[in-house]
Amino acid sequence: MDDSYIKYELKAIKAKEKVCILENELIDIRNKLSLDRRNIELIHELKRINIRMSKAVYELKHFQLFLENPSSIS
Repeated sequence: MDDSYIKYELKAIKAKEKVCILENELIDIRNKLSLDRRNIELIHELKRINIRMSKAVYELKHFQLFLENPSSIS
């Protein structure tokens, strides 16, 4: 296999791990918010995690796209 393909595979694996970690954090924050809906710190944390999750999912899709078409890897 090509080195660049392997690098994209590793990046995709890391992105998947990041998405899983952020999902767990999101669940935790949502549970805390269900107990205290007016906690502004939790609301800000929820927004921060949502932004990070969006970025991680975008990265994952980007890497998977390259892995589906290895000829596009430069």
